[in-house]
Amino acid sequence: YIAQSLANQYATIYYVDVYTESYIEFSSSDVYKNLDVPPVGDEFFRTSRKNAMRVIHPEDVEAMMELMDRDRMTEAINEHVMVSVTYRLMLDGRESYTTMQAVWADDMRHLIIGVADVDATYRRELEQKAAEERSTTYSHIVQSLATKYFTIYYVDSITNSFTEYGANDEFKQLDIAESGADFFAASEINISQVVHPDDRDLVLSLIDKESLLRNLSEADSVTASYRLMFNGEERFVSLRI
Repeated sequence: YIAQSLANQYATIYYVDVYTESYIEFSSSDVYKNLDVPPVGDEFFRTSRKNAMRVIHPEDVEAMMELMDRDRMTEAINEHVMVSVTYRLMLDGRESYTTMQAVWADDMRHLIIGVADVDATYRRELEQKAAEERSTTYSHIVQSLATKYFTIYYVDSITNSFTEYGANDEFKQLDIAESGADFFAASEINISQVVHPDDRDLVLSLIDKESLLRNLSEADSVTASYRLMFNGEERFVSLRI
């Protein structure tokens, strides 16, 4: 009863006699039953290695073949208390992430090996990790680029929200918002305050959202040179969008 209850949390559970290598399988997953693995038998580890060639993703077979050895597995459990490994099963031609966990039973003669379907959870974790790596990489790129610019703005062309990256100390003296809900509206205000009076119309025309998006649909970038006012002194700067 305990085994059947636990099996609800796993695709299957194996109860393996380490000395004879005989085993019993408790399975609650119809999908796993379709893999045609015998529910009882002898030579558990040899049978598992044989089945690995048939049902495990080719890229994961070698690692699982090494693990599914009696001496290697028991040694690993003795060292770490539990062995846990994630690999891919091939189900109806589709790879599915699966976790196998193995521990000693209380009699220290039998192994309890649970196999769980973790495909949905594992894929979410992989995507989250990939998103974090992309975010970190993006941040590094932005910070590197920012060393060559006074500042960089990252603008959402749908919502108009924006974030500023890497502004140097000189640019920060202009007291321009580092983030906000509407880049284009904020830019109109900033242009009137920090751009040289003779260049304001030029910059305003560049920052007009409708014309900017139209220009970017026809060219890879929009560039311009104009003057910013730093403490009453004009400084030529270059803008690239």
